[in-house]
Amino acid sequence: MKFFSLIFLFLVVAVTSCTKDKVYVPNYELIEPLSYFPAYPGSIWIYSNNDTIRVSDNYETCIYDMNSNPATDDYDTILLPRIFSNGSIFPSGVFVKEYAVTNTINSNYNNPAFNSILSETIGGFYYGNPFAGSQVVQATVIEDTTILIGTVEYNNVLATIKYNSGCISFGGGTPEECATRRRFYAKDIGLIKQESKSALLTGYTEDFVITHYAINK
Repeated sequence: MKFFSLIFLFLVVAVTSCTKDKVYVPNYELIEPLSYFPAYPGSIWIYSNNDTIRVSDNYETCIYDMNSNPATDDYDTILLPRIFSNGSIFPSGVFVKEYAVTNTINSNYNNPAFNSILSETIGGFYYGNPFAGSQVVQATVIEDTTILIGTVEYNNVLATIKYNSGCISFGGGTPEECATRRRFYAKDIGLIKQESKSALLTGYTEDFVITHYAINK
């Protein structure tokens, strides 16, 4: 009788322990990537300048401050893909939240937790901190176009530019004329090409193009 009582007690403890573990498993929101930057876990991009971007094998826990008020904190925890790079295309180790990556500077009222890197809508999507009457701006200027890289044709491509607003205010140029960087993103692939030039000059120089990619969707 004592033997069966011990077995019953062991089963009760085992079931109680499993139940307890399940109760305390956090259920964080998982935010999946979007089509123009499909940073699914296990994906990789390799470029002609030898830069490589890879995504961690699993979604990872990201804790960030949602509050823009520097006097208070309001933290949230979500599950996001995380990218690692051996170059300067994106900072290594940042989290990807749809079309934004985590800010490498501590977030506050001047520096939000995430910086936008692209938008599917024409117009500005990133505005840096104003300084001396100017600020860095990034904008989408072309959508749903086709470009050729080598012999490969990429469809459903959008283009973004980066420029300083002071070039427009003081130099009289347009955003496209004042642009110093242009990036091309292909749907279901991601960043495929980057070009650069000096402000108010025409003619871009190719920085890199994509040579290999694998989207683990």
